[in-house]
Amino acid sequence: PVGARRVMVGDDKIDAEFFRTPGLGDRRHAAVDGDDQLSAVSRQRLDRHGDELRTVYPSPMAAELLRTTPELMLDVDATQWLALPERSEGLKVSTAVRQGQPVAMPFELQARRVDGTLFAAEFAITPIEVAGRTHMVTFFWSVESRKVAQDQARALDAMYRSVIEGAPDGVVVSSRGEVRWANQVAARMLGFADPATLVGRQLAAMLHPDDAAEMQRRIIAMATRGERHPAREYRATRADGQPMVAEITSIPFAWEGEPAVLGFARDVTERARLQARLAQTDRLASLGTLAAGVAHEINNPMSAVLFGLEAIDRMIRRSALDDKARADLTDLLADLNLGAQRVTRIVKDLRVFSRGGDESIEPIELKAVVESAERLAGYAVRERAELE
Repeated sequence: PVGARRVMVGDDKIDAEFFRTPGLGDRRHAAVDGDDQLSAVSRQRLDRHGDELRTVYPSPMAAELLRTTPELMLDVDATQWLALPERSEGLKVSTAVRQGQPVAMPFELQARRVDGTLFAAEFAITPIEVAGRTHMVTFFWSVESRKVAQDQARALDAMYRSVIEGAPDGVVVSSRGEVRWANQVAARMLGFADPATLVGRQLAAMLHPDDAAEMQRRIIAMATRGERHPAREYRATRADGQPMVAEITSIPFAWEGEPAVLGFARDVTERARLQARLAQTDRLASLGTLAAGVAHEINNPMSAVLFGLEAIDRMIRRSALDDKARADLTDLLADLNLGAQRVTRIVKDLRVFSRGGDESIEPIELKAVVESAERLAGYAVRERAELE
């Protein structure tokens, strides 16, 4: 075997091509199976003239590839069709094959056309015996288009890698829940200095348990049913233990020939905090609206309570009660009146708290402001501190 091609060797075996060797008569001795991708076949006899290999049969396809004619190739040192720095290597490989030494086939060398231009080619050599003499059958084909495609692929890969590395978002490739590759932004986002330290880590270990389960569910749905999901926020933990929130979008991806997931992550920790503050602000606004309604509902009955206390006070003063009983009732009524007035002041403070947009700039008494705040927050503060 020579690479993926077969050489049929023998006196009578022939498959795709007949050719004659000058000086060897009509003897048929070698052929190549019908492979349309085979670029050229040449047969060489080891005939030392210094360090030369004389060509005894060049195929038309070989001549076409080298931009010459079979006649001009005949009886010419075969190594001259190699780039000058690689001629000794070509001769060394041919000698090793002739001596039965193991040589990896095919091998790549720079070939040289008759006009001096070079091109990348792959070679495969096999020895045959003809009329008691060792000949070398050489197959060679251009790999220029493949090299160009490989160069383009490498350039494209470098460009994509540069884009991903320079992306403002974190990019992570994962397979079976394990990080296979990450860019620098993703590493910094999670508190790591080197992206390589992320490789091999389980994504679930860095996520909140509830969010890790949801991510796994979405990945399975993506892989099995081809579902696409919008971006979602995931709670995660940095390397230093600090919590963070990342907005992640994932798509199916192939990594080194295996199914994987390509994830784009954006640190939205600060945005999540702002959203929490906004939600709290909305709740406070709702509380203000509620406070205004509560103040209105309490204010009316409290007015009736205060008027009732005043009426009771007048009745006590006009009553025929003895002095001690009248004094006791008057003191009790004073306590009730004090409590009702306190409720009235709190209601007034609630109405001020719930009012927005109609404040005017004017001198105020700070003591009254502090007392108002104390009345509103006194119950909560009383459990934790003392006001002086």
